[in-house]
Parts: sequence; structure tokens; C-alpha cells
Amino acid sequence: MTQDKKESSSLENAHRDIVANRPSSLVKRALDDLTRLKTHPPSGLTILNVEDDENTLELIEELLREEFSRAQIISTQHVADALAMCLIHPPTLLITNVMMPGMTGIELIKALRNHKLEIPTIITSGYYTAERCEQDGIKIGGNTQFIKKSSTFTETIRHMVRSLLKTTRYNSQ
Repeated sequence: MTQDKKESSSLENAHRDIVANRPSSLVKRALDDLTRLKTHPPSGLTILNVEDDENTLELIEELLREEFSRAQIISTQHVADALAMCLIHPPTLLITNVMMPGMTGIELIKALRNHKLEIPTIITSGYYTAERCEQDGIKIGGNTQFIKKSSTFTETIRHMVRSLLKTTRYNSQ
């Protein structure tokens, strides 16, 4: 199978996954994002934000846009959408919540690693701990960091994004 056919097949499978049990407006937005990524891959810093709680999703997105105005920030509430987006065009940095419907952030990271994608990642949770992530097979440290959602969450995430970007391929660009 040629690379173009593989990419086309991946995109079709991603579309099928996205359409399953989603409100039509969310399906359209996710499909538009996937098509845009396929036809116009982002250049430079790309941060993918995955969070099922709409208020937290918007809070993180706003923080990232203020802090990294030249970055392309992509946000989604669905892990299957995030997986499809990463397979089409891996982001520079992934920020994912743990507990989400359908598929957890831990399962997302494992799926990406099964596809040989080692994306620097910040895991967030109001319930999980770093120790629990490690028990579930995700080693915390290096390019994978954990933030407990708390009153200092936004300042912590801002600091951690800066820190991870300094140690990744983006820093050398």
C-alpha cells in the first residue's frame, strides 16, 4: 500500500470514528479540522488540547493563545478526534485530561506510542495522580509530565508548557 493510500485509509477510518455518536455540529467541526490538517499541515508550534469539560478546554485554550500567539492551538473534547489528528499530523505538544468518555487520556497516549509517536505530553486530572498514571503504564518524567488540577492549575500549566517546549524539537527550530 502506498503512503497516499495509507493516509487516505487513515483519514476515512478517522472520519468513521468521529461520526459515531456525535452531535452533527461536533462532527462537522472535527471533520473540518481533520480535512484542514490533511490538506494544510501546520508549520511551527502546534499544541493539541484534549479536554472533555468545555470550561476547562476553553480556559487552557485561552491561556495557550495568550502565551503562544504564533502557535496553532487545536482543541477537542473527544479522544478519538485527537488520535485521528495526531495520526494525520503529530502536534509539537499534547495536553490531555485523563478521565474522558469513550477513551481515556492514558489510552490515547498508549495508542500514540503503539503508532511509534512519542509526542511531548502534559497529562491533567482532577482525580488521577502521577502515581496512578505510572501504575497504568505511563511513566511520568522527561517528555511526559503530570499536572493535578487545582487552584494553581493555570500557572502550573503555563510553566510546564514552556519547560517542555524548551526540551523538545521545537526549541531547536
